[in-house]
Amino acid sequence: MFDVSLIGKYHRIVIELGSGDGRLLSILAQEQSRKSDLLIGIESDILEHQKACKNFKDDNILFINNSFEIVLVELPDKSVDTFISVLPSPRYIDKVFQDSWIPFYRMLLEKLKDSGIFLLVTELTDDLLQPVDRSAFIYWKEWLQLKFRNIGFKLVAIQDDHPNNFSSRFLDQFKGDPERIKIVTLFLTTENHNEDRLVIF
Repeated sequence: MFDVSLIGKYHRIVIELGSGDGRLLSILAQEQSRKSDLLIGIESDILEHQKACKNFKDDNILFINNSFEIVLVELPDKSVDTFISVLPSPRYIDKVFQDSWIPFYRMLLEKLKDSGIFLLVTELTDDLLQPVDRSAFIYWKEWLQLKFRNIGFKLVAIQDDHPNNFSSRFLDQFKGDPERIKIVTLFLTTENHNEDRLVIF
């Protein structure tokens, strides 16, 4: 476990759930290069975690090898500026697992500052690996929006595909098959968020 007291020593806290080899947080750190921000990557896969620690050694990037639930429960409420989840595991987004992931995202919402944002990049595929039907894609996006609104989030934007500056191993794989893998990004905030401009990072 990491030293939770670090949270209070930085101006902004950015957490990626499932940080893989760490490349996304490294890109964000290079773009902003603010030492007053702490970027935390949580990754349960030990090999991916080791890659991240080996390849990216910025002073204000911290990689944690643990489960999301264990780390989140230790965080103070309203302490995180940005949560990022890129192509989460099915057990954190699929319909069949929603009874377990809805409580998880309720906890995440409690940890988010009123001015904060949760950026969720996820994908839809056809069960038979055929091109995704347009009506199924529309229905799925509406279902996602409804689920997160019911959890307590406010949806401020939704876009097909992922943010241009985002890169990960799976994003690089998936973007080569846009007919069979439909990616969407949800920009979610708290109900108390009232700022005019979204600050992602």
